[in-house]
Amino acid sequence: MRTVRKYFKAWPANHEGIEARLAGALANGYSLEKIAETFRLSRNTVRTQLKSCFQKTGGTGRLSL
Repeated sequence: MRTVRKYFKAWPANHEGIEARLAGALANGYSLEKIAETFRLSRNTVRTQLKSCFQKTGGTGRLSL
């Protein structure tokens, strides 16, 4: 989670918070469906936010978080 957070320091708190929390949940093994349910977001929103995380960090999947 620390690795992910360092990429979000320049972003507004609302983006940093949700993207870091979604990435953390994914890194901890939660499925997209469970993350969407927990955060009350659509599955597509979760996917979009996580894609943004991967673009910012240069990661390609759960293991890179």
